[in-house]
Amino acid sequence: MDERGIKDSLIAGEQERLCELVRGALEDGDSAKAILDVMIEGMSVVGDRFQRKEIFIPEVLLSARAMTSATDILKPILAKS
Repeated sequence: MDERGIKDSLIAGEQERLCELVRGALEDGDSAKAILDVMIEGMSVVGDRFQRKEIFIPEVLLSARAMTSATDILKPILAKS
């Protein structure tokens, strides 16, 4: 799993790239839970940067949308476990 790529694309709000990386990680056999944990770490960074006023609401929303799209890919797998 490209943990750095997943975090970076999430932090940057790069929805398509994040979804590609999530699909790739699943194809490589990584667990949905492990992928979700990496994304949660990325959102923590977004929250920290927002608190420090390094980023603002529009950037937070882009990251949240990317997280939602990637989580939608993981939901069916997480529901089975």
